[in-house]
Amino acid sequence: MSPPFGFFRRKEASKERFVDDTRTLSDEITLEQASSKVEKVMATQTQSMLVSLEPIKRSVENTLDNLGKIVDDLSRENLKTDDTKFRSLVENSRRTIVSTIMRESSSQVSLPQNLEEALEFRSRLESLLKRFGDASGSHRRVLNEYMKKHSNRMKDEFESLSRLHKKTHELVSKVEAVADDCSSCLRVIQTTKETMRLIDADQSRILMLTQENKEEQILVDKLRIEVQSLKNSHQYLDAFQTLEEIKRIEEEKEKLKKDTSSMFSSISRAITKYSYGTSKTTYSRLEKIGSRPWEIFDEDLMPYLQLLQGIRQEIISGKMTLKDSSRTIEHIDQIMNSLENISYEM
Repeated sequence: MSPPFGFFRRKEASKERFVDDTRTLSDEITLEQASSKVEKVMATQTQSMLVSLEPIKRSVENTLDNLGKIVDDLSRENLKTDDTKFRSLVENSRRTIVSTIMRESSSQVSLPQNLEEALEFRSRLESLLKRFGDASGSHRRVLNEYMKKHSNRMKDEFESLSRLHKKTHELVSKVEAVADDCSSCLRVIQTTKETMRLIDADQSRILMLTQENKEEQILVDKLRIEVQSLKNSHQYLDAFQTLEEIKRIEEEKEKLKKDTSSMFSSISRAITKYSYGTSKTTYSRLEKIGSRPWEIFDEDLMPYLQLLQGIRQEIISGKMTLKDSSRTIEHIDQIMNSLENISYEM
């Protein structure tokens, strides 16, 4: 079943001829024309193979028909054995050979219509040879001893089938190699098409971006002139000064928050003690000067001054005891003075 070495030499020669044929393709032809030429080469080679396989298929059918007749005769033959103890062995061998060859020879063999079916046809012949070889090989001694006439006839048909397989293998393998080369060419052509498509798309994109860039540059230049004109205007200068003043006021407000928080944090313990048992309104004001003292400047400062005065009085009277009462009173006085000054300025 193995092809002779000459097959490989013929295969290489076929491949060289195919390459020579493709060299006739001019650099000036389109990719579509190149694809068409490659597909035509493949179609021509395949069609030639299919035509050559037709007589082989008929010969295979004839060989299988002959094998069927041989085993049919064998099944009817009255086999003679000198020793009765071998009779069951001989009969068993005959049944095995007859059933195997009859089953395989009666199966239908279809004429290939394309390369894929040709590959299946070749595989079918390989399978037949293997099954026939296995069946006859395992019972060779019995065949040669008790069924020699039929064995010789089967051997002739097996050899005929082997020659048909060999020829099929040569034909199919040749086209299979051409198909591989054609597929490679078509892949290269398809890759080239895709690359060219991407190049065209990139070029279009570059042109579009270039045009957009020109338009954007014109707009940028126009805006730059407008901005410069705006900066030179009185409105811009007034707005700039206003923003600077807003920025300065915001910074002062932030500083006031920090300073106020720092100022009231020194009496936080006194505020907390004083808040015990107070009214809801008083507690709310104490909570504000304890946690958000800068917010009191948005209200009337007088109620807060009164609260501070109340805290101071409780410390002096001894109703509220603190670790450092005198220092707390000093801080309260400083806060009250600051608030009174701010109230006066407001």
